[in-house]
Amino acid sequence: GGGWQDYYYFDITGDSLGWINCDYFWNDPNPLTNIDVIPNSGHDHTNTNVYLYIQSANSVIGSWYNVDSFDFNNIPETTTATIVAISEISGQYYSAFVPITVVANHTENITLAPTTLAQFETDLDNL
Repeated sequence: GGGWQDYYYFDITGDSLGWINCDYFWNDPNPLTNIDVIPNSGHDHTNTNVYLYIQSANSVIGSWYNVDSFDFNNIPETTTATIVAISEISGQYYSAFVPITVVANHTENITLAPTTLAQFETDLDNL
């Protein structure tokens, strides 16, 4: 299969939420660091997508998968953000919304819990 895109399309059309890339922060005065997000067992690149919602930019950044974690590069330390994860396993959806303040070499363990797409969309709207 084509991976996560087959299961859920992160629709921001008509919304005020935007997309940014890791180069967005290159001129930030704070030191840049990486974030490794480690989901609970059973959630990996075959069934899960993880995003970082940056409040100050009202935007999300996509992650890349590296062995056992979803990673974000070049994020300024002290940034307030929310890790947003969604997964689909055998027809059941799971999600996690984890608020963080970025620290140097940030590692965050997250637990995706059962949800519905309707609830996930409500949770997105409440970011």
